[in-house]
Amino acid sequence: MPDSDLQVVDLLPEETGGRGISVVYRYDEELEAVLILWLVAGP
Repeated sequence: MPDSDLQVVDLLPEETGGRGISVVYRYDEELEAVLILWLVAGP
């Protein structure tokens, strides 16, 4: 997709008070929106 960009953000347990969180998202310029594809939270 030429008008979108896939990104991953990892938050470590130290930053979130005990849970590791990963968010995979894509910004779509045509829609002017951020689309969250995956949200993963661990212990």
